[in-house]
Amino acid sequence: MGKKILFCWPEISGYMSACWKELLNYPDIELLVICLLPDETSYTNFSTKIMDGIPSRLISKQDLGNYYKIKRIIAAYRPDIIIISGWNINTYKRIAYDKDFDNAIKILAMDNQFHNNIRQWIGKFVLRSYLKKFKYAWVPGGRSWEYAKFLGFKEKNIIKGLLGIDFVRISNIWNMRYNIKWPKSFLFVGRYIKIKGIHILISAYSKYRNYINDPWPLYCCGTGPLKYEIDKISGIKDLGFIQPEDLFKIFLQSGVFVMPSLRDAWPLAVVEACAAGLPILCTNVCGSSDEVVKNYYNGIIIPSNNIDALTKALCWFHNNYDKIPEMGKRSISLAEPYSAKNWASHFLEYVKTF
Repeated sequence: MGKKILFCWPEISGYMSACWKELLNYPDIELLVICLLPDETSYTNFSTKIMDGIPSRLISKQDLGNYYKIKRIIAAYRPDIIIISGWNINTYKRIAYDKDFDNAIKILAMDNQFHNNIRQWIGKFVLRSYLKKFKYAWVPGGRSWEYAKFLGFKEKNIIKGLLGIDFVRISNIWNMRYNIKWPKSFLFVGRYIKIKGIHILISAYSKYRNYINDPWPLYCCGTGPLKYEIDKISGIKDLGFIQPEDLFKIFLQSGVFVMPSLRDAWPLAVVEACAAGLPILCTNVCGSSDEVVKNYYNGIIIPSNNIDALTKALCWFHNNYDKIPEMGKRSISLAEPYSAKNWASHFLEYVKTF
């Protein structure tokens, strides 16, 4: 095949590093990743160690603003395939327009959900010249597939499976659960910001504690401006931002995963929690819930921005403790298709046709 692949990515993450490492297992593939160094404004301060072994250029926001510096890196690499994440980074947009890279196949990576609202219709018009630079759209799931189709991509040119996880490593947690009693606790992993619904979770958890005599603790992993609201509530344990290798230990000591988002394109944390063998409580705006959460089979899906619904769901899990282990076991098989191994092999099947 002999393809040189370039990823122009916003910032590093544990799940994408697992996918890129899997891609490197294929001998005929060369890889280069350009992405932002983490900083204090992102609330996802991943260690750069997760990129060890991955051919990459980690750049500052200041350097990202220097288009010609980025262009020189790309020109020296001479990619056959360029994957560009979205349309919010101007330097990456300029790469799509640059005639010097016209010989490369360009793929638009996007996880946006289709809402069919005025904003998206306006965006379709504004982005029309940019979108024409891409032959393919690469999306994580059904809602994004619909949006790519809406933007004008032909169905045959929409690739599913944009996002994957380190399934092999995470799923080993299930084997460890045989030796322990199922934990009585809830877990939230995400940024402490309103869009993630953390304020809704705080209110619902407080009500849950009023209804239940022996309430379970709520572990929160993340950082953000609402951290101090978390610290005020009894029973909530703020563990801060956790690196991927340490998050697996948190999964092991947790009983139910909670994602109360108000808007969330395709949260990978939900998929990772499934791989760890946890039942899921999430809102219907979580794009990944379509693929990995089935109501009262391996979790519960509730309306977003609804404190009462979230409170009732927390109480349901508490009162149905005996059902939780089986629900968690079911989660694993739903997450397996999103393994980094499947991610790489699926993508390369498309690459063979380019």
